[in-house]
Amino acid sequence: MSGLLRKFSDAATGWLANELSEYTGKWVRDRVSLRTEEEAVRPTHHSRNDLLHVDNFSSRPAGGRRILRLFVNLNPVEPRVWITSEKFEALLARYLRRNRLPNWTPQEWTESLSSLQRLLHRDWSGRPAYDSFMLKLQSMLRADEEFQEKSPKRIWKFPPGSGWLLFADGLSHAVLRGQHAIEHSFFVPISALVKPERAPLNQLIAAGESIPLRMAG
Repeated sequence: MSGLLRKFSDAATGWLANELSEYTGKWVRDRVSLRTEEEAVRPTHHSRNDLLHVDNFSSRPAGGRRILRLFVNLNPVEPRVWITSEKFEALLARYLRRNRLPNWTPQEWTESLSSLQRLLHRDWSGRPAYDSFMLKLQSMLRADEEFQEKSPKRIWKFPPGSGWLLFADGLSHAVLRGQHAIEHSFFVPISALVKPERAPLNQLIAAGESIPLRMAG
């Protein structure tokens, strides 16, 4: 099994090097995962992939880097069914309707939370503030019934043998149906991006800077 995953990682990385030459050698390989369960009946003790969300890994902080994910449907006869909805800009606007956003520098967003911030966020993991925010947004979206039911949706049916690629931290998505798929994630630094303004970290910084300052008294 480890040999199979390693072979896929090498093949996927080589393919991406040709298709996304701007990022070649700048990304960091993350994990390869094999999805053998049928998504439509997957046990609910796992993360709810059938609910719209954006990606962030609780065990592997992105630290502001983008999460590029390649999926391949290994099922020989059945499609893998996804839905996608709002992009990060609209999701951030939803968040700001209910919450405030700190006016932080890139360093403040990407360094580990301070002791006070860990207490306020109830997050003792030591992960960067950026990843703490992205996980909070992920949970908020999954729990938002109005967003899940009423947000605009596009259905995708990926046929057997097909592959698809996305920046999974910047587009809300969910998996409705499908069995047997393989996935490879990559971390892409902001310095390598063709359109760095679309990176969630840069959008957070811009949104924080746009909040008007209030003078005391």
